[in-house]
Amino acid sequence: MYFCAREGFSRERYAWSLVSGVGIFFLGCGVSVYHGGYGILHGSEMKDLTVAFQVLAASLVFEGGTMIVAFRQVTASARRAGLTLREYVRYGPDPSAVQSIPETRIRLAVQQLQEDDVVNSVQDVKSVYIGPDKARFKAEVLFSGAKVADRMHKRERMDLKEELEKVKAFENEGQFAMYLKDHGDRVVDSLGDEVDRLEVKIQQKVPEVKHCDIEIL
Repeated sequence: MYFCAREGFSRERYAWSLVSGVGIFFLGCGVSVYHGGYGILHGSEMKDLTVAFQVLAASLVFEGGTMIVAFRQVTASARRAGLTLREYVRYGPDPSAVQSIPETRIRLAVQQLQEDDVVNSVQDVKSVYIGPDKARFKAEVLFSGAKVADRMHKRERMDLKEELEKVKAFENEGQFAMYLKDHGDRVVDSLGDEVDRLEVKIQQKVPEVKHCDIEIL
């Protein structure tokens, strides 16, 4: 069982996008109102519209080219994200807002954690787009201490009989305390290796996750 907090959705708007949109709106509105009012008050005869149609044709070419480039970019981004074009348009990253990645992608990332034998549970899952085709994924994971220790023993090829003989050879509590400290450092390092391995595993299955943060419970 895991709990997923879908961050974002208009949590933050890019200020310059807002300034640009408002500026274009008021500039266009002002020019249109002025030109319309002037035309009403000072009517003029209809002139040759050749230039006007040429401008419209040029605009059609330029805007059509822009649309084709945008369509190709969106199609390629949808393919990389493993979504259909419609899903990407509806649930994909909004360049003007912070938005969570699709639920299906979140579940795929969580599945990579839940299926790993060193993980006991996954909690407080959060995800958010940080740019076009780039996402951050965060989850709190409760690890199995026994499984982590087993993987550490295998990774370091530890001889348990040899370790036992070391313990038996200790002559005082100080030597045993130093052994426990050293062993504790090795366990922590091994746990860090497991976190790195899980983060790489998630990024391989969900490529849009560029920043993966697994917190240890």
